[in-house]
Parts: sequence; structure tokens; C-alpha cells
Amino acid sequence: MNSDKFFPSRIIYFLLTLLIAMVIDSPFIMLIKDLNEGLSQTLFFALFCTTFIIVVAAINVKKRNNVLPYYTKKLDSLWLAMLIVFVIQTLISQPAITLLNEKATTNTYDSCTIIGSLIFAPILEETIFRGILLRGLLTRYSTPIAITLSTLLFALIHINMNQIIPAFLLGILFGLVFAKTHSFIFTAILHFEANAITWLFVFSNSEKIYQALDYRILLAILILSIPLYCYGCITISKKLRR
Repeated sequence: MNSDKFFPSRIIYFLLTLLIAMVIDSPFIMLIKDLNEGLSQTLFFALFCTTFIIVVAAINVKKRNNVLPYYTKKLDSLWLAMLIVFVIQTLISQPAITLLNEKATTNTYDSCTIIGSLIFAPILEETIFRGILLRGLLTRYSTPIAITLSTLLFALIHINMNQIIPAFLLGILFGLVFAKTHSFIFTAILHFEANAITWLFVFSNSEKIYQALDYRILLAILILSIPLYCYGCITISKKLRR
């Protein structure tokens, strides 16, 4: 923990700042509401996230907190982290979603949605949830608590069960990586990989392969993969120890 409190260092401050950003952006909603759904959602997401980041940066500058020197461009053990993301998406999330009889993919294939999930989401969500929220929580709480709190919020914003499961598992991994490296570039790359795998499932109809498997096989894959995921997280945590 760090005595120099980076804003926001509490969940309530984070949520209030989200509300402020939403109020600031509310007039722009009227301007984009008549655009096609994929484009309007992507534009609002990018605008809202950018406004939130600017508000947080302004508050920290006013508090005289050093914003940029904290961050790094470290990519140590990137290959291992990418392997863990692959395990999460293919051996844990997909079998779990199939067992829960949830639809694993979206029917929206427009280019704006794809661009948003592959470019804007990794950069903006990692800036907000790791670069801002987790950084702030780390100044107040222990590393495990800070990672858990930021991960819970990250998972909850995804709403659907088919997104909450991978979001929680990925959030723990991303949190570990960021806490060790201070690099949200690292986590943005991992986030991109996770979303790219999801779109690969969409376009290849790979979910049908899982649906064709007996539930006992899916359950076995899931049970065997969870310890693999835990081992991978522990290993990368040790490798990235500074």
C-alpha cells in the first residue's frame, strides 16, 4: 500500500466519478441516438470512457499526484500471460457457458461493434479498471483486496453470465499483471487477445463443437482447467515479482 492516495482510492469515489462523466456526456447522447445501434454504442462508450479519464486526470493533477511516472511499458512474461488467457477463453469459459446453456456469442456482427471490442475496449477499459481504479485501490488496500474489488466491478459491468465468467477470471489475471508491472499496455494486449478469441468463436461457429460434447466431458475439461488457471496465475505472479 502507498500513503500517497491516488484518486479514486475508494469504490464510492470511482462510482461517483462515473456518474459525473455520465452527466457531462448526457447532452451528446441526443446527438448520436439516431445513428445505427453499433455505431452509437461504440461512440458513446468511447466518449464516456474518455470523459471519465479526463475527469480523473484533472482531479489528480489538482491533488498534485504524479500521474504518468507510475506507469511502465513492461511486457515481461507476455507469452505466459497470453497462454493463461487462451486457457480461460477456450477451456474454462466456453465449457462453463455451454453447461449453463447460455449463448456464448452475440448476433451483432457490424464493423463498429467489432472495432469497439478489439480496439476501444482493451485500451479504455484497461485504462479505467487497471490504470485508474486498481492503481487507486492499491494505495488504500492490500494487493489481494484491491485486485478482488476491481475485478468484481469489472465483471459486473459485463452484465451477461456469458461475459461475467470470463471477465472475472481475466480480471484477476489482469490485476495481478498490473499490480506487478504497472503496465496497462500489457493488460490491454491480453484484453485484445481475449476479445479476439471471442470473435473467432463467433465467426467460426466453434461453440457448436462444445455443444456437441457430452456434459461429462465438458465438466471434466472445466474441472481440470481451473487448477491450471490457478497455477498459471501463481506462476506469473512469481515471475513478475519486482
